[in-house]
Amino acid sequence: MNSKITLKIKDPIVRANYLLKRSREILFLSLLVFLIRIVMFAGVIIASFIKQRPSTPNVFIIASAGLLWHIILMILTYRFPRIFTLIHAPLLAISYFFTCLTQFYSPNSYVAVIQSTIGLEFFLISGLVLSFCWYITSIALLLNLIFGLVILVVKYDIDDVGTIGQYLMTTFFIIYACYENNQVVQGNKELNKLLSIKDDQDNSVITQRLTEQIFQPYNNYIEGLGDSEQDSGLQINSIRLNIHEALQRNDPNEFFQIKTKYNFEDGRSHSSQEQPQYSEIFTLKQQELQFQSKPFMLILFNRITSFIKYEKLKMENNFYEMITATVSHDMRTPINAIMGIIESLDPFISKQEGKKLLQIVDNSSKILLFLVNDILDFFQIKNGKFKINYDKVKIRKPIQELIDMFQLVSHEKKVEILCEFDENVPEQLLVDEQRLRQILINLISNSLKFTLQGSIKILSKYEQSQKTLFVTVKDTGIGVNDEDEIKLFKLFGKLESSQALNTKGIGLGLNICSKIVEACGGEIHLDHEYKEGASFQFSILAYENENDLPKNQSRKKEVLKDQLSSYQSEGLDENELPVKFNSIMLSLNDYSDDKIDFDQYLGSIHSVRNLNTEPELSCPCRNRPQILIVDDNVFNIITLQTILEMNFKQKVEKATNGKEGVDKVMERIELDRQEPCHCDKNNHNFKIIFMDCNMPIMDGFQATQEIRQFEKQNNIVQTSYIVALTAYSTDMFSQKCKESGMDNFMTKPISVDTIQKILSRTVFK
Repeated sequence: MNSKITLKIKDPIVRANYLLKRSREILFLSLLVFLIRIVMFAGVIIASFIKQRPSTPNVFIIASAGLLWHIILMILTYRFPRIFTLIHAPLLAISYFFTCLTQFYSPNSYVAVIQSTIGLEFFLISGLVLSFCWYITSIALLLNLIFGLVILVVKYDIDDVGTIGQYLMTTFFIIYACYENNQVVQGNKELNKLLSIKDDQDNSVITQRLTEQIFQPYNNYIEGLGDSEQDSGLQINSIRLNIHEALQRNDPNEFFQIKTKYNFEDGRSHSSQEQPQYSEIFTLKQQELQFQSKPFMLILFNRITSFIKYEKLKMENNFYEMITATVSHDMRTPINAIMGIIESLDPFISKQEGKKLLQIVDNSSKILLFLVNDILDFFQIKNGKFKINYDKVKIRKPIQELIDMFQLVSHEKKVEILCEFDENVPEQLLVDEQRLRQILINLISNSLKFTLQGSIKILSKYEQSQKTLFVTVKDTGIGVNDEDEIKLFKLFGKLESSQALNTKGIGLGLNICSKIVEACGGEIHLDHEYKEGASFQFSILAYENENDLPKNQSRKKEVLKDQLSSYQSEGLDENELPVKFNSIMLSLNDYSDDKIDFDQYLGSIHSVRNLNTEPELSCPCRNRPQILIVDDNVFNIITLQTILEMNFKQKVEKATNGKEGVDKVMERIELDRQEPCHCDKNNHNFKIIFMDCNMPIMDGFQATQEIRQFEKQNNIVQTSYIVALTAYSTDMFSQKCKESGMDNFMTKPISVDTIQKILSRTVFK
């Protein structure tokens, strides 16, 4: 209860649940009272029938009206419990008025006096049993007292002070009993510590403490695992309850938190003047019991703080292991691009086309570097070793280079990347260039994942008065649902609404972004007013002059020295330190259509392995690719396409997810039905499908199953040879690939020799 006077429950949900529960109890008890009244009324009828007491028809009519009023009251309480549960007891109690009326139509006798007295006591007890709101019931009981005294004095002319005093004291005693003043009878020392109460204080202090709103629900403690404020303060929601409200929630699996002055870990207690600073988690259980014929309620506080901390630590360690495994998988993707294209560089190294391929390799290595930097920064921030490197940067250059780097990916997805700089942005600023790149890479990558069409815009402006650079990355993608916003910047906070589009990763990027931005003196948030997609805005401190740098910020050489010692403390040498990257990706302007066209620089190159695989010129299949590459990573597609086209003169078809791959197969079969292949190459279907396993929309396993089902339903004789390409190398994963219908399983990176062996089994056999 939240008030000592009204005993009102403040929480609306708890109050509503308690009201409905109490309504059912009141209806049951009211029915028992009604049955007792029926028995009493039957006794009056029998006494009148056998001439034991004189009665008139008016007596029976008034008594019947009282019973009818009781029936109507029960019906109204059943139909409208939220209203009549509150006033059921007082409305029933004042029906004593009907009993008083019957006295005026009955002759004076000692039996009538006794009946009036018993009637008063009966309705006083009924009001006590059925009471929901004690002060409303008390008003009705006082009215009953007035009715009883009027009958006693006016009707029967009894003015005896002792009798009147008994009426008064009985009524006041019943009113006191209506007041639900639950007192603590006994509490142990552990409860005193939990409630921050000294052992020498009496039970009334415990009672007072329990009526305060000191309990907070604490269930979703896994949310935000890894955030410093969660780990140190055990952050919970803002709902506060007292003991009555907490018990009324009636959930055996619910946890509660309380702030206490007692440290259960070291056994020390702080002074009473200090605010409670320790958080304790516990569960509540209640049990009714009888002691010396008296009812008691036993409330058990089960402290589980140590257990939860242990479980959180164990889960956190498991998550760190998962990070390591996932990052090793993510690192294999750019390594695949690096190793695959390097094998194809020799003929081009002196030509312009070769330089463009070299840029792909370079950009892949940069992405790999930033993946590693993200993990290093995560552990540096967690261990308190994170440092900022301020350096003079031409601020437009790194942003433009990142746009160039993602241009190839955006071109494949037909998404345009644009940037705008406010006129007040200086030419040079003192910022941490590497951190700025890391933040933008994560935000642009996210936008590319969740933007299927439209554009991505990067807007920059500088506030000289605040010495702050503001950057906005907005897209026309799927946006963020309101219920998912709370997960955005949490560790492992992948959104439910994006699972179909983003099957890779563990939700690490935005969490690291928020940590880096905070370390750089800024903030990052989602713009709620932007409704065309998602718009992330972040700010970082940026200075125009070295004199403006914070006093605790050293000069450039000292900062680099500290940074070097920080990395060396983790076992890295200078060659492994992050470097500035200045790569320019294949520009969007280099291509006029939506596919990557290598023919412009592949035409004069002779194949390393001169194999005649072309079909007859007169056959309709002569321009149809024999190989399909299904992968959501553009670098993987380019790498494999380059190897197949340059080394084996093979044309390829591409798909960026499993659904698109299935559609490509269906289109190819339908095309062969319309214009069938009649040469000896039997080019009716894709001979080889290189299938990535983990993709958005539809993964490789489901895509393979649908392709096999389609081939079976359409009686396709020439089935495709499906090769799983993945960074996972476990036996269980290999078995899963074969069970889905794949013919071969290969781990990335894949070499030219490996591809030749596959082609010799299918295309060149």
